[in-house]
Amino acid sequence: MKISDLNPAAVSGFSTGSIASSSGMGAYGRSGRGAYGSPPDQVQLSGASRLASSALTSHSARLAHLKSLVAAGDYNPSAEAIGQAIVGEALARAR
Repeated sequence: MKISDLNPAAVSGFSTGSIASSSGMGAYGRSGRGAYGSPPDQVQLSGASRLASSALTSHSARLAHLKSLVAAGDYNPSAEAIGQAIVGEALARAR
């Protein structure tokens, strides 16, 4: 794309007079290759990526559950669990 109008007013005003038209895309069209060339690419996920996706989904579900507990005022973790989490986090950062 070539911009030939260097007038700052045109840039801030989004002037379309200086922008080249995209009508000359030829056989490719707006959606890519169209009917030409090889078929569209395909993706096959490995077992590890499926496992990661599953873990992310379960993590998101757990966060949503905890968020609803906090919002309802029903989240009451034990003092021992809080203490263990604080010490565990401090030890992990110290390594």
